[in-house]
Amino acid sequence: MENPSISWRPEKLVSDQALVDAMRSYGAGKGNFRIYENGTVLFIKSEFDTDADAHRCLEELAFSPDFKVLPMKNGNFFVSPHSIGAVLILADEIGRQLEALNIHKNGALYPEERFFLADENLPIGLVGRAKLCRDSLERNLVYHHEAVSQ
Repeated sequence: MENPSISWRPEKLVSDQALVDAMRSYGAGKGNFRIYENGTVLFIKSEFDTDADAHRCLEELAFSPDFKVLPMKNGNFFVSPHSIGAVLILADEIGRQLEALNIHKNGALYPEERFFLADENLPIGLVGRAKLCRDSLERNLVYHHEAVSQ
């Protein structure tokens, strides 16, 4: 059985370095993490930090219908479907991504998906989920941080 998919793939609007810098500012250097081209961040324990495990995590996260939107400092957001990963959306891209979502909103939903208790952050969540789906397909790793064992 094939997993349902969304058709919209948001454009990449921020640099790889901007994503890395933002993650560093959140103090994520305490554990292993991987950042993918469209902002997906995986938090993986050292013993499971292999490319194969990361790919499995991406696939699992991409097909999760639920997500939380977490406002962060500097106007950034994390869209988190699970504790193992999140999508970082930077303040510099939010306006343009929301404009694109307005155009492609049907492509940002799973088939027959409806929201009953939508809040003000739902559009940001949909952008994050679409970016995660794109990362799960393309798998372009831009940064891999390995924590130093003490």
